[in-house]
Amino acid sequence: MTSQVTWMTRTSAGLALALAACAGDIRPDDFQLGAGDPDAATVEPGEDAAPPAKVEVADNGDGTSTVTVNATSVTKWIYLDLTELAQVEPADPLASADWDLGLQRFHYALDGGVSGSGEGSLIVMDGAPLPDVNEAPADGWVTDEPDSTDDEDALPEYAFETVEGGWYDYDPKNHQLTPKPRVYVVRGGTGALFALRIDAYYDGAGSPAWPSFTVKPLPAP
Repeated sequence: MTSQVTWMTRTSAGLALALAACAGDIRPDDFQLGAGDPDAATVEPGEDAAPPAKVEVADNGDGTSTVTVNATSVTKWIYLDLTELAQVEPADPLASADWDLGLQRFHYALDGGVSGSGEGSLIVMDGAPLPDVNEAPADGWVTDEPDSTDDEDALPEYAFETVEGGWYDYDPKNHQLTPKPRVYVVRGGTGALFALRIDAYYDGAGSPAWPSFTVKPLPAP
């Protein structure tokens, strides 16, 4: 019964968001949440009608897991412990090293740099499929940085959105975000290492802000 209710809720939300998706043109270089971000046309200003946060984890049986997150809120972040593959709720995310990945809409935050007090950082492993990534490189780590004066938003420069052009390709014709086929090595808040591939931004009904990614732990260097 619970699965049926969840499916009906997500399907209804998908229909409502789809009707709103034609609400205007969106510039791909304008990323402020609620104003000009790539999926802003699906969210009414000030709307925060998302159902309670939910994290779903599927064990793939090969050492990897696929995680799907309800990141539909325009005001709340979902924080994840990638070792436990579970949601955590730090009292002060900026002062906590107890989370590894934060998600809100299309944003991915690291627990490091401007986003947190942990060791959070990443490296792009272009051209390497997830099964082949079994250790972390020694150099090349980047983390979330303060907002750049080169753009018009007031958001941090999230590493997932800035390194090598960001994690997605954006189609201004249909306002669709498509993950780039790449693998990241992510260092979590306490220094744990993970290989991570972003798989999707939409759920099965086409509703945005249901990101899913495949992840596996890596050995310490």
